[in-house]
Amino acid sequence: MDKLQYDVAAVGERELERTLEQNPRLNGREAQQVRRLVHSLINKLLHQPSTALKQLTEEGNGRLYTE
Repeated sequence: MDKLQYDVAAVGERELERTLEQNPRLNGREAQQVRRLVHSLINKLLHQPSTALKQLTEEGNGRLYTE
């Protein structure tokens, strides 16, 4: 799960930087809002799989979820 979180965060950061470079007219506040949006989306998308894996791991079935 750590690798998935790392990979998704890396994709998000690359896309975020690309978007900010393509929109140089964004002021600092607007750029920060876009950053918060991207980070919020990443966290929301990863929350359910992370929670499910944690629960399955506690039950001894975590390996089944990752396969």
